[in-house]
Amino acid sequence: MSDTYDTADTEFDESEDSPVIRKLRSENRAKEKALKEALERLEKVESAAQTRREEAAKSIVNSLNLPGLKDDVLSWVEGEITEQSVIEALQARSIPVPEGLQPTVDPEPEDKPTVGLASNVGQRVADAAGGKDNRTLDEQIAQAESPDELRELMEQAGLSRSHS
Repeated sequence: MSDTYDTADTEFDESEDSPVIRKLRSENRAKEKALKEALERLEKVESAAQTRREEAAKSIVNSLNLPGLKDDVLSWVEGEITEQSVIEALQARSIPVPEGLQPTVDPEPEDKPTVGLASNVGQRVADAAGGKDNRTLDEQIAQAESPDELRELMEQAGLSRSHS
């Protein structure tokens, strides 16, 4: 004889439950219903946002006469799709854009100090001694001394592609 019991067929008779249990079950059902409604609304909002994003990308790449790049632009540009962000993404990938549509870049002030405060310099020295490199990716790329080093930086940043 087996000591196991099949509880899958067991139904609970809620009429035998205490008033506290019935109240908790009722509250639980109400919360589940509210959660389901909120998830449905969230799905609609996310769908609408994605549609607006796709329409913006389509409009911008069509205005740049590059309609085949809509899906690529959607993956390249994080956040809001603007003409500025699309042009920057295209230029980062060496895709030419019409002359009149070059993004405006704020020039860096010439009097900007290249060396930070003494505490920052001390921290950078300590990081370098510990083998930690706190330079930005742009700084690392600018200071790369070989194509292999540049390729390694690009791979680490996830910016390289293989076309083979």
